[in-house]
Amino acid sequence: MCDQDTTAIKCRQCGSPSYFDQKSEGFICPYCGSFTAWASADYRYTLDMIFRHRPIPLVDGLIKLTHVGIGETAVRDLRSSDEMMQRTSSLGDLLYQLDKGTFEKWDKREERSFDCPYCGSEITGFSTQSVFTCAYCGNKIMLSEVFESGEYGDNLVFGYDPNMYDLALPFKITKAQAIEQMLRLVAE
Repeated sequence: MCDQDTTAIKCRQCGSPSYFDQKSEGFICPYCGSFTAWASADYRYTLDMIFRHRPIPLVDGLIKLTHVGIGETAVRDLRSSDEMMQRTSSLGDLLYQLDKGTFEKWDKREERSFDCPYCGSEITGFSTQSVFTCAYCGNKIMLSEVFESGEYGDNLVFGYDPNMYDLALPFKITKAQAIEQMLRLVAE
């Protein structure tokens, strides 16, 4: 096999792999259904990834994956170092940078488990949550101790770990402060 470059065909609309259709003489995307005629399909310079197919070399018993290269169109400006740090930092590190008090609550959180009062299924969450959602019946449940103590205004409302937002900003204002700020905004 020679070392000639070949190109993977990709949909221009959604980016998924497109497949040739001999009957319609073009490329069809199975996901969004877009069609590109062969005559107008110059994918060589529009792809982000260009595959150079050649035999896969083995080095010391390991596969060397140098047969995949990034095309020139995929080379983009690198993100700023701050953005890269934020995207690669753990949630704990980000919370520590934003607010040390919030980080301490997050770091000392405990897992809680109780039965749903509506359907009886087990609900699990963390002590940093104020509101829990039953996975079976979908009802929102708040623990009585949190509701009666009024801690729901102070506690952060976190979801399960995989469903975390990018940033969790703790804040607390009273109803009177909110009304005052809203009236000031309307007056401007």
